[in-house]
Amino acid sequence: MFQDRALEDIAAVFPYSNDFSNRKLAFDATTTMTRVLSYQLKMPFRAASEYHLDALEDLPAKLIVLPSAHNIDDQAWNKLIRIVRNTGATLLATGPISLDAYWKQVPRLAAELGEAELQNVRREEMLIVQGAALPVSFGGRRIAELLKEVRGGSGEAVAGPGHNRSGDAVVDIPLGNGRLLWCPLPVELNERTDTVAELYRYAIDAARCESGMKWIQGGEIAGVYGRKLRFKDGFLYVFVSEFGWNVNIEVKDTDTEATYAFTLEKERSVLFAADTAGRLISVYRPEEVQIERS
Repeated sequence: MFQDRALEDIAAVFPYSNDFSNRKLAFDATTTMTRVLSYQLKMPFRAASEYHLDALEDLPAKLIVLPSAHNIDDQAWNKLIRIVRNTGATLLATGPISLDAYWKQVPRLAAELGEAELQNVRREEMLIVQGAALPVSFGGRRIAELLKEVRGGSGEAVAGPGHNRSGDAVVDIPLGNGRLLWCPLPVELNERTDTVAELYRYAIDAARCESGMKWIQGGEIAGVYGRKLRFKDGFLYVFVSEFGWNVNIEVKDTDTEATYAFTLEKERSVLFAADTAGRLISVYRPEEVQIERS
């Protein structure tokens, strides 16, 4: 059964240039991204290295996320933009995008966004997403570690103000066949994950990404991970609990319209497989797990 797996709609780029630098932010940024995407929004994703982006050319993603990288290699940035232009992907980039691998400022997308100016983040910032003002908070030492980027492009160039009196706005512009969503603030490194989730929802909707499952019950619990893997001859469902209590789960497969209900015990996992018609094939630990299909 486990042949010809369909890849996820979302791909995340791990910024190794930052991870190898003396101001390491990549781990914290990608950790927040993972928690919000996988546990809060229940959206699966795959990963690609900043230095190995060929997979995103050969096997394109609908949405590419570059989370609060700050500095990124010139060659990798140019390749990423080329992939977006050619494949029709949507790129969500957060934080500064004009710093090279050595933290030197270089001109990037100046024609589309205007000239870049780097500024320190403040303790409290505001992000504008589709007209809604969302709080962004940088606690501890973050105000000494992080930067935001302000662009001086015209309204026509950035399809809306990159910043205004009430906050920094998400920029949404076309790039060839694709699209750029740029958030001037490094939101993954702020304290408010709800703001990160709202930004990600906007990007997911813009790129028309799907998880393959609709959560009917249990999806609001951040300590529950669940996803579907598509294969040529069927589907594998994986659910993992990091929650302190048992949870009743009910999900609907958007491909087969089949609904599955079960109890996910605290700190345990539930795995089962179904064919392309939604009929159960196998259940992991069948003596302990009961799956109700309808």
